[in-house]
Amino acid sequence: MSRIYLTKNDKIEKYENHLVKLTLSDAQDAEEKEITGLEPRRLFPVSNPEVYISLLDEDGKERAVIRSYADIDEASASVIRQSLEDYYLVPKILRIISKAEKYGTLHWTVETDRGIIGFDIRNRFH
Repeated sequence: MSRIYLTKNDKIEKYENHLVKLTLSDAQDAEEKEITGLEPRRLFPVSNPEVYISLLDEDGKERAVIRSYADIDEASASVIRQSLEDYYLVPKILRIISKAEKYGTLHWTVETDRGIIGFDIRNRFH
């Protein structure tokens, strides 16, 4: 199977959580016309997050690629943006509530823009 690059004729809809459903406009096979449960992933998440977004199936196999948001319709682009925002969510730490060290592990309790959370980090000096 050759790589599928999406166009404005293809449609992407929310499926569940951060997964999407893809409907291909020019699929030859009826089974390939609608693909559900795809996970959008940025191929260049740091250097160029707005281009080359891969749609992976449940086995991690690439099923299609979005070269740019300009290549797909606005409704599909909106679904992809929301899905990626959910998947790549990184809470922002607003303040440190406490930190403690035990057996070479630092335990932090922090307040984030998503609530209070605790996490552990290995102390690199031990």
